[in-house]
Amino acid sequence: MLFESHITVEPHRRLEDWKLFCKTNEVKPLFIQLAHGKYPRQMMCSDRFDRPGYGHAFEKADRLADAIHKAGFRRVRVKLECPLGDAYTHPVAQRSYAECHGKLWLTSAEAERLVVIAQELPMYVSRNVIAPRRREKSKWYVTSRHYGKTPRHATIAFMEMEQRLAQHFPEYELEREWVLYDSDPHIDDGWVPNPRSA
Repeated sequence: MLFESHITVEPHRRLEDWKLFCKTNEVKPLFIQLAHGKYPRQMMCSDRFDRPGYGHAFEKADRLADAIHKAGFRRVRVKLECPLGDAYTHPVAQRSYAECHGKLWLTSAEAERLVVIAQELPMYVSRNVIAPRRREKSKWYVTSRHYGKTPRHATIAFMEMEQRLAQHFPEYELEREWVLYDSDPHIDDGWVPNPRSA
């Protein structure tokens, strides 16, 4: 099975130190700027890997989290995800939830239009500030999150997001995920509704 872990750290140390750690440990560095929220600057890494099951995936994510701690970074969040379709036939934890990310390369004017469109659904906008620019365009994300839905119901709910993006942007990538574990979803308070208010 395919899995992805995201581990967020406090952005108090130099970004170059974080990039070096990620390169050494063969994971992808990210620095996400949220449109708003309690923690609008989130320094994190992404690690995609194959494992035979959930237990093995948790073990790998734990090893990476331990390495981050030993390197002197303070972990504030650990997430483990799998493709949404894989969650159809596997048991899922009660605290799991569904997420869909649209990934777009946009000019400043296009990004302003995305913010307006996102408020209509609602969707939630963010940007990877360290992604290299492409033809004067920056990498933006738009996220939809659903708590309390089954994987199948979440898939249906995400169709509206995909339709809206297709109406306005000719090129985008869409990634539907099932979050198996999130140590602190309240890191996103003020950006997306937290589990108690969703």
